[in-house]
Amino acid sequence: MTDTQNHNFHSPEELLARLEKNEQRLTAAKQKAAKAMTDRKIVLDNLNIGMVYLNKEFVVQWESLNLYSHIIGEDTYKEGKLCYQTVFHRDTPCENCPVKRIFESKSQEYHSLERSGRILEVTANPVFNEDNEIEGGVLKLEDITERIKQEKEIARLNILMDAILNNIPVYLFVKDPNNDFRYVYWNKALVSGTGITAAKVLGRKDEEIFSDSLDVERFSKNDKTLMDTREELHVVEKFTTTNGEKRVASSIKTLIPSSTGGLPLILGISWDITELKKTEQELIIAKEKAEESNRLKTAFLANMSHEIRTPLNAIVGFSDLMTETEEIEEKQEYIKIIKKNNDILLQLITDILDLSKIEAEVLDFNLSTTDVNKVCEEVVTSCTMRWDSPVPIILEKSLPECYIYSDKNRIYQVLTNMINNALKFTQEGEIRVGYHVLDNNTIRFYVQDTGIGIKEKHIPTIFDRFVKLNSFAQGTGLGLAICKNIVEQLHGEIGVESRWGEGSCFWFTLPYDKKIVLKTS
Repeated sequence: MTDTQNHNFHSPEELLARLEKNEQRLTAAKQKAAKAMTDRKIVLDNLNIGMVYLNKEFVVQWESLNLYSHIIGEDTYKEGKLCYQTVFHRDTPCENCPVKRIFESKSQEYHSLERSGRILEVTANPVFNEDNEIEGGVLKLEDITERIKQEKEIARLNILMDAILNNIPVYLFVKDPNNDFRYVYWNKALVSGTGITAAKVLGRKDEEIFSDSLDVERFSKNDKTLMDTREELHVVEKFTTTNGEKRVASSIKTLIPSSTGGLPLILGISWDITELKKTEQELIIAKEKAEESNRLKTAFLANMSHEIRTPLNAIVGFSDLMTETEEIEEKQEYIKIIKKNNDILLQLITDILDLSKIEAEVLDFNLSTTDVNKVCEEVVTSCTMRWDSPVPIILEKSLPECYIYSDKNRIYQVLTNMINNALKFTQEGEIRVGYHVLDNNTIRFYVQDTGIGIKEKHIPTIFDRFVKLNSFAQGTGLGLAICKNIVEQLHGEIGVESRWGEGSCFWFTLPYDKKIVLKTS
């Protein structure tokens, strides 16, 4: 067999058929590749981003920039062209080119491009071959103009909101139940109210911030109640400031969603009501005092008819008896009784008039240099003569001479009232009247008796209006209240020291060795 016989020879027809078949395969492959490129472009166009592929020489291999053509304009990336020439009109790559950087760093790089008032974010990623060598880079272009605007607006709103939250006159705080109820927000009002800075609060729990364990216990209990019920909580909470001051706050605690998921956050809104509580308590006390004053005033008015009628009846009655008797001694006794009741009636009227002047703030004073020894002597003499009492009134002088600049008549009035009270409730022993000059440049007058004394519970109200500790004793219950007003307007203080069953010492002070200006009510 020859060599020609050993080979398979094909006829021209067969070879032509094979060639046509290969051409068909090639055409199909091209169509498939073209379809793949078309599909790729469709996909890229619908991603709302632009894509550019560059080789290591910065030549554009392909691009998909239909969406950005109106932004980039004529100076765009063109296949087969150097990017830095067509886009930036340069002869060399840009100094800050992200593609240049990825060739060096072999990692993702970012850049921004501003065209036609729009901001494009350019992300460059390296492309590696099978040998892990860089063949080129892919640029992703994304229009972030609106995102930048939104971020700026959000930042502006955050600044505005933070300014509002930090300047409103209420306490605002946020706790995170996902992290042991640690604080994540603490506004400036809380800094001012508690004395605790945000730096010492954020990231910490109540027990790490507040020193009072009872405060912490109340906070924890309220937080737990809120988390259990998931309903807005209205509570009054107490807290202690850094300087130890106790404050009271009215709080609303509610839940807000957490940006990180998990349990909702606790938002606290609090108003400091410490002063309001104090005012409220003062109003309650004032109301109680007003009610008590009205009660006493009513009792006073009811008693006045009796108090006035009694001496009037005595005056009228004994005046009639005087006309019916010829006995001198008997008449003298009647005159003595009439005079005594006349003094009582006069004192009643004086007290009522003084009270009305005090109410109208027109109580008159006449200031002058006053001889203290002389005033005390006149008071003791007058009270001794007026009262037919077995209890002696003893005058105690501290100095041979003593002068003050004050109102002689008002001092006389106060001392007389104190002595009269002492005589009413002292049946044995003695009454001592005197004064002492104190080290603080004041003079202290006193009337000390050995009478029945005052029960401790009555001492706080002894100088209040319409107060009568003994309803059977004569008097309006106004004398000591009037004395208090007089002494205070003369820049002094008034008080009493007493033990039940042992006696009392009423006293008042006045400025010594200096002129005074009357206090206004």
